[in-house]
Amino acid sequence: MRQTDAGHGALWTPDWLAYRAEVSPGHLALVAGAKRLTFADLHRRAAALARRLGRAGVAAGDRVAVLLRNGSAYAEVTFGLARVGAVMVPLNTRLAPPEIAWQVTDSGARWLVCEERTAAQGPGASPDLRLVVLEELAREPEGEAPLDDRWDLARVQGIVYTSATTGRPKGAQLTFGNHWWNAAGSALLLGAHCGDAWLAVLPFFHVGGLALLWRGVLYAMTVVVHDGFDPEAANRVVDAGEVTLVSLVAPMLQRMLDARGDRPFPPTLRAVLLGGGPAARDLLDRCVALEVPVAPTYGLTEAASQVATLPPQEFPRKVGSAGRPLFPVELRIAARPGEVGEILVRGPTVMAGYWNRPEETARVLRSGWLHTGDLGYVDADGCLFVVDRRDDLIITGGENVYPSEVEEVLRSHPAVADAGVFGMPDPLWGQAVAGAVVLRPGAEVDAAALQAFCAVRLARYKVPRRVWFVAELPRSMGGKVLRRELRARLVAPDPAEPTEARGVPTISSPPAVSRRWVRDAFHGIAGRYDLLNHLLSGGLHLVWKCAAVRAAALSPGGRAVDVCCGTGDLLVGLARIVGPGGRAVGVDFAAGMVAAAAARLARRRLAGATVVLGDAEALPLGDGALDAATIAFGLRNVAHPDRALREMHRVLRPGGRLVVLEFGQPHPRWFRALYDLYSRAVIPRCGGWLSGRHDAYRYPHDSIRRWPDPERLCDLIRDAGFAHVRYRLLTRGISVLHVGTKP
Repeated sequence: MRQTDAGHGALWTPDWLAYRAEVSPGHLALVAGAKRLTFADLHRRAAALARRLGRAGVAAGDRVAVLLRNGSAYAEVTFGLARVGAVMVPLNTRLAPPEIAWQVTDSGARWLVCEERTAAQGPGASPDLRLVVLEELAREPEGEAPLDDRWDLARVQGIVYTSATTGRPKGAQLTFGNHWWNAAGSALLLGAHCGDAWLAVLPFFHVGGLALLWRGVLYAMTVVVHDGFDPEAANRVVDAGEVTLVSLVAPMLQRMLDARGDRPFPPTLRAVLLGGGPAARDLLDRCVALEVPVAPTYGLTEAASQVATLPPQEFPRKVGSAGRPLFPVELRIAARPGEVGEILVRGPTVMAGYWNRPEETARVLRSGWLHTGDLGYVDADGCLFVVDRRDDLIITGGENVYPSEVEEVLRSHPAVADAGVFGMPDPLWGQAVAGAVVLRPGAEVDAAALQAFCAVRLARYKVPRRVWFVAELPRSMGGKVLRRELRARLVAPDPAEPTEARGVPTISSPPAVSRRWVRDAFHGIAGRYDLLNHLLSGGLHLVWKCAAVRAAALSPGGRAVDVCCGTGDLLVGLARIVGPGGRAVGVDFAAGMVAAAAARLARRRLAGATVVLGDAEALPLGDGALDAATIAFGLRNVAHPDRALREMHRVLRPGGRLVVLEFGQPHPRWFRALYDLYSRAVIPRCGGWLSGRHDAYRYPHDSIRRWPDPERLCDLIRDAGFAHVRYRLLTRGISVLHVGTKP
């Protein structure tokens, strides 16, 4: 690695493949079916291709779209374009032709390189796009233009399209330096051994597959290429000792294990790099039992693949972790130590920015840190645990699906007036695409017809596996579909949790009984179950609410706020005390909650009460304006309680009263007893067709943010500047009341 002649500016290296061909000419570089290429072979073929591309008119700086299946040609094109100085734009061969055409147009590609078998998927030649079919190009003579034998590490090597939680995909500009440092960091963590061979079943148009080509030449490592994933074929090369490493997503590993049964992997396999999102716990436990050398990894296209990886030797004692960041990558969590927050990444593997998206680039790259949008935490050993997905992104079998794209296709159907798309749990793929549609008046169409409509316009993995027909979609005040709310209505309150953990019964029916009969029977039982739950929890909330109102010590004409007011339980009580001459304000970050609370206040005709959109960390209220403030932790999504408490200190007058409610854990005991009652009394009368178990009841965010220790929460209240802090248990195991006074 050297500096430019000026002594400053970007660093450069010699052509990596040319160097490898010089020092390891006879070492096997690629195995693709019957084709076996040494590094010298690959060097010659890439150089010949580069000269032919140059003769055809491809020039330095041109963006060249590549639509190829996995094979040796992909490696030749990758290194050939680098030598020409062109920018590579890998295209997903699984996309539908309109999706491919959009990416070609968005990237501004002037060339499309393809094979005869993929040419039909592309948009075809046009005045703005020239088509290069490799089989035809191979018959053309080579040009004589000089090739680029020095690679500036700051130069953009490729534009790899990645996912967005909303809207169209974005092109991440990856530099040679990004690839260099990612390969170096991976080798320092996993090791680079003499005789290593890496099985490439991930497609090369994904950054996880593309990374293997760079690692191959930098490590002097053989890359064994499979065109597509076949668990039997993958097991064969592993058992034969032909590969020592393999990159997989969870469904691939699961299929390989299913095909193997109890047969262990051979000792020649030293690492299974497992990416594509957090894997299911039962799969990880199975790997521990079978002593599979799993190396879970957290990666991003925007960071050239790997960000953090857990070495196989640490996997059994750190199940669920994605390990430590690769050298020299920095990783931090935007939260207090040990808490869940957004994962931020900084280092030389982070992209140069999104192609032609300056606003998006500025949003995710701030002060040198890449804001991933993923949530996680780091334990005491420095290991990363990823606990949540990006907002609405659906990850199915390692493939990213943008809901808005699928919604756009569904809405284009003549019978569909509106559509909302979200991810639902899938035991094999992690998530599956699901959708809900609103039909036009008088229109008729079934789910199968909509799926067939999508199948010719979208990649197969984007086609909704299930479609619901609904009267309307939940929307925000800004008109956006509330996908999480839609999913909660149709699937479950928290799809990230297993059904058993939510205490939701499952249904199994004998062949002689119709599904509809069992479904109706289940809903009849579940309705009574939910009614008793509601009565029980409603009684507890009544005790909770009354205690909070008393603790606020308000009088007529007083001024109070209920932060994260929800549907307005506490706010109604506060408003009744302060009366028409007072002021009771409810604040919530969810538009649906604000609307529900406002409707409730209107029905009760409570003068002086208002409810507004707001954040617990930035209340829309003046300094010292209020007499009392209430907030509930444990029930609400309060990411940073310390900041919320300081904000309430700001809005309270001297002597003002802060009331903090923390819901404890009554539900496991009470609800389990209730379910046991139904198990003994009701379910047997239905022939045992309703089965299930209840381990624990949790609110959706409790697994991420909960403050069960009253002393700890009291310390936070004191740290926020409040005096005379105390707490008392209202009912054992039910809820805790904390009170503080502003000096």
